[in-house]
Amino acid sequence: MQSVSSFNTLHNEALSLGSIQHTCVRRHITHPKLCKMKISVQSVHFHADSKLLEFVEKKVSRLERLFDKIVEAEVYLKVQDTGAKVKEKVTEIRLRIPGNSSLVDKRTGATFESTVTSAVETLKRQLVRHKTKNNDNRSSERPTHLATVEVAPLENDMEEAE
Repeated sequence: MQSVSSFNTLHNEALSLGSIQHTCVRRHITHPKLCKMKISVQSVHFHADSKLLEFVEKKVSRLERLFDKIVEAEVYLKVQDTGAKVKEKVTEIRLRIPGNSSLVDKRTGATFESTVTSAVETLKRQLVRHKTKNNDNRSSERPTHLATVEVAPLENDMEEAE
């Protein structure tokens, strides 16, 4: 998991170099109650094709099944030249959730598909941890004990039982 500062550094680097060749902001229109999250995909140092963008959107939108209060997902796809024959692919995903919180994961690999998949899996675990943490905080605010009251039978009920 990467810090928010490294995520901002990548974003600022891309903006300062003017190297963002493709910015795609997609909003699901199928059913507004089912998918509220805005997904933005930015490719740095290359032009992403529509198949890759659809793959990223499909994978990231599945996170909403776990936590339906995700406000926005920002995905950065970057090609990094390491001097080898095959350039490394870097994927960084940032989820904005209510309460001024962000979940961030950065992955490097041979293909964007593998890096997106592993980043989404990591974010799933983070979302589950975030949900359980919030549910534990809420349950601690509720009273943990319930008062029990024993009701004595009325005299009329006792006479009928005999």
